[in-house]
Amino acid sequence: MENPDSVTEFQYAPKRTLGERVLAVCGGNDAPFAVSALRSFQQILLTCMAIEAWNGAHQGAADPLFTAHLAAAFVLTMAAGISFSASMGRAACAAGLVATAFEWFSMLPLSANHHYLAMLCLGLLLLPSRNRSQTAVDEAVITLRALRWVAVIGLAAAGLQKLMFGYWFKGEALAYAISQRESFATLLGIWLPSEEVQRLSSLQVGLGVGPFRVQSWWLIAISNLTWLSEILFAIFLIVPRSRCVTVLLTLAFLVLVQLGAREIFFGGLMAGLVTLAWPGNLLRRLLPLFLIFYGYVLATLLELVPHWSFT
Repeated sequence: MENPDSVTEFQYAPKRTLGERVLAVCGGNDAPFAVSALRSFQQILLTCMAIEAWNGAHQGAADPLFTAHLAAAFVLTMAAGISFSASMGRAACAAGLVATAFEWFSMLPLSANHHYLAMLCLGLLLLPSRNRSQTAVDEAVITLRALRWVAVIGLAAAGLQKLMFGYWFKGEALAYAISQRESFATLLGIWLPSEEVQRLSSLQVGLGVGPFRVQSWWLIAISNLTWLSEILFAIFLIVPRSRCVTVLLTLAFLVLVQLGAREIFFGGLMAGLVTLAWPGNLLRRLLPLFLIFYGYVLATLLELVPHWSFT
């Protein structure tokens, strides 16, 4: 007869909280690589923010806060450098968070939206312990899943925002982008008659200017596919079986968007976040590509190679 005083291990297993269950939706067998994946993302994020800070300092020599921006660029550069040391990871995130917060605050109300995203990510990266205990691994898993949710929410919010504003249904947003950015005119002009591209390119911002309408059904289809893709990517990043394919498709989507938008600092941050959804540390393999790309951006700032337009 079974001893009534004996209990199984299963009966003693703690129940997961609601937060843990929500985070687990973006989870998998993450423990073997969570620590290294977070370290790779941290290195990419801080490198991205450091190069952006140098870009801002390069463009704002007449700014009264130029010296402070220069100091922030130095701090972010040091943070990016020491982030490659496993023992200095938390200090790197803390320094990077302070410098990024200063950059954000000093540029209000014209601060870039991705500064909020960067500060959120750096704040999350501060949470897990940096020792080699099982607790540190568990905390790294939780942080990794939280960052995946940041990517999912970011994509879904971008798509829903386009859907709610309604400027993508008939291609008005892309027509406006063509009128304001030569890069968009080059990228999307293949879907429009040349006279339509010339008309849009001649328009300037102001009352009564327009119309920002196009006749090309191809461009209207691309416009609607943009917001729809962002929402679908967010959904399928949650589904384990579709996660790898969705990561690849989302990265390709980001590259295509950045060919026109050239928001390379936001694009790099989102690419890193999305890649965290891969069931393994794919970021470690892609890290050299990120470093080469941002090294090239730095070379353009130093005028070692021809400069090109980006934000």
